[in-house]
Amino acid sequence: MSGGDVTGSTWPATPDSNGFEFDFERPNAWHYRDWVIDSLNDDLGYDQFLMQQIAGDELAPRDFGSRVATGFCRHGPTVGNQSLEKNRWDELDDVISTTSEVFLGLTIGCARCHDHKYDPITQKDYYSLLAVFRTIRKGR
Repeated sequence: MSGGDVTGSTWPATPDSNGFEFDFERPNAWHYRDWVIDSLNDDLGYDQFLMQQIAGDELAPRDFGSRVATGFCRHGPTVGNQSLEKNRWDELDDVISTTSEVFLGLTIGCARCHDHKYDPITQKDYYSLLAVFRTIRKGR
């Protein structure tokens, strides 16, 4: 078993299911997991690893691997909220919170409602980051 297999199999485990009470398997999530494993085994630089997951579909839209990499932003929990607008904000909050925890080692989700108590993260910072991810749309 390679290092990519070990690390990649534990890289955010959310892609395999929707989580919580709306849990069901995502049959094609293995593409993302395999992309992570292959990237680690191929020694892809961390900067490229991050860029591909956040903007791979924009950087190389015709490349299947680049589009698969953006599965990181796609595979958050699905909550079935009846208010589509509130559901959209909750999805964005999940993307921002997960991205900051995984790549920055910071919890910034609380800045959705108030300035962070312990870290220098303001609500303005939170909503500035949200503006970057707001263009993400789930494919059909």
